[in-house]
Amino acid sequence: TMNFDGSTSKDGIRGRLNGRAQELAFNDAQYSNIDIEGMVINKSFSGSITGHDTPLRFDLDGLADLNGANPIFDLKLDVAEADLHAMNINQRDSLSLLSFRSELYAVGRTLDDLTGSLTIDGGHYIYDADTLQTSQIRLAANNDSAQRSLTLTSDFADATFTGPTSYAD
Repeated sequence: TMNFDGSTSKDGIRGRLNGRAQELAFNDAQYSNIDIEGMVINKSFSGSITGHDTPLRFDLDGLADLNGANPIFDLKLDVAEADLHAMNINQRDSLSLLSFRSELYAVGRTLDDLTGSLTIDGGHYIYDADTLQTSQIRLAANNDSAQRSLTLTSDFADATFTGPTSYAD
């Protein structure tokens, strides 16, 4: 059940959205008890989405603003547990559990004009054969009309890619 307390007019939509999705299906997997709370202003959502049950327990907070010429994403995601086997993502391993915390700040409409960063902390993956952990992975993009720059920093590799080429090429 979702509730919207707001208004619509020729200028757009504005209001508070809150409620619970009792049941959702995606990729032949069932999800239940997903809470949504936040503000909607035209093509912008600021608030939180929380999944309480398996196969995915998570908290997502932040802003996705598609109103301007360049969309803005400012999000924090904490995945307490994602059962990738139950979600039909990894069918090879009967045990496939992932957890992590992440932050994303990005501005841009396409990969070629995207500027921002994605940081993933406390990555923990358990599967049939082993357990993998990482402390921090950071991906930063700085793109303009003349140059593209992408930097990866992590426990296992550091790399920087720069050049004038479009990602679409």
